[in-house]
Amino acid sequence: MRPAKPYFETSLRQSRIKEMELNGDWSNRLFFDSLRYWASRQPDAIAIKDSFGDISWDAFTAEVEAVSCGLLELGVSPGVVVQIQLPNWRHFVISVAAVERIGAVVNPVSTVVRSNELAVISKLAQPMVVITASNFRGFELASMHAQLREECDWVKELIVVGLDAPVNAMTWDELVEQGRFSTYDRSAVELVTPNPNDVCELIFTSETCGDQKGVMHTQNTLNAASEAFISTVCQGVTTNFSDIAPEGLIFHLALPLGDQTGYVYGIRAPLESGGQLVLQDVWDSKECLRLIEKHKVQVSIGSALFLNDLLEANSLKDCELSEWKRFVHVGASIPASVLKRADERLPCVVLPGWEKTECGLLTVCQPIDSLERRLSDGYPHPGNRVRVVDDKGLTVVNREGNLQCQGSFCFVGYLQGRELTESCWDGEWFDTGDRASVDSLGYIKIVRPKS
Repeated sequence: MRPAKPYFETSLRQSRIKEMELNGDWSNRLFFDSLRYWASRQPDAIAIKDSFGDISWDAFTAEVEAVSCGLLELGVSPGVVVQIQLPNWRHFVISVAAVERIGAVVNPVSTVVRSNELAVISKLAQPMVVITASNFRGFELASMHAQLREECDWVKELIVVGLDAPVNAMTWDELVEQGRFSTYDRSAVELVTPNPNDVCELIFTSETCGDQKGVMHTQNTLNAASEAFISTVCQGVTTNFSDIAPEGLIFHLALPLGDQTGYVYGIRAPLESGGQLVLQDVWDSKECLRLIEKHKVQVSIGSALFLNDLLEANSLKDCELSEWKRFVHVGASIPASVLKRADERLPCVVLPGWEKTECGLLTVCQPIDSLERRLSDGYPHPGNRVRVVDDKGLTVVNREGNLQCQGSFCFVGYLQGRELTESCWDGEWFDTGDRASVDSLGYIKIVRPKS
């Protein structure tokens, strides 16, 4: 058995850390510290709404503390990988916060990933603990992991949310109970408080099975992405119902939390800002509209498919959606006809953006942008830059070329090693592998995504 890798080799240099800190792009704030702050300000307010019901900020952070201690009891320590394959449930969010709380590394996995691809990911990530659901949408996730565990002897514990946990697996309730009666008190947990420049997330790209790159992020890179999202996308959105969201905005997410977009903008952005997160675990346009109306959702994130489904929904004309202000689009470009229909039929502004696992939602359109401007893939967030270069490495404008970026969101290296990491950089610029054009104002248009 290969031992768990306690530390990860990154490309993060002291010069970059110093630059990001001096520019104010990295806050050095820890995710759990933000959660604890908001829980102290609004303990009885609702933090998360999901298919299990509501959970208050106080109860949410208390469960994070319990799971943190429970993981420590299992032997999880700083640098140890915890793999999470769960639907859009509160347990995913709690797990992420707990793992980061003790300096361990989250390996998020989408629920659509099956055994062959999962085996590749597991052999690369070497998770000590796996947290999954007993089943989801008719598929027995826990059984898949139990079978895989026989081949992956580095997996020491399988934790299952739901009924019918496999033999030799721990249930979520048992993990929480173990944490609540743990020998670790708060002072002991504080001893493993991570550095915000430590690797906290290991997520794999979605290339063909066997070709996935293990992308490493820190709390600083992820926080920078979520902070920029709040300051730009949510600019001008206010909360007029203090009884529902006393401090922050109300977000809706149906994209998988196991993907990078969901991980950053469905977990960190809403909760770091003291908002409320409404989770939808199975996509259905009618249900989405019901949730937006019922919970007075202000910001949602989705794909062009989601947007088109919403526009085609029969129930759209009957819904009161006046509080819905933003729909952030990720994925393939939105056809002009769909965007125009959205402007005509929806109360929210649709904001297309471009995202990549290595650098998050790096560009996004602005709420004040015209329809013509929003047919692009957005403008770089503050603290980040993009450029397009030709085959000779020269910067070009209004011409197709290779899309490169740099800034506070960029990852800190690939798991597979420095050689792979360095092969994707052109000096100080990360080469995304995508083809794009950029206009004179700095708005990009993806021409041909990397296949």
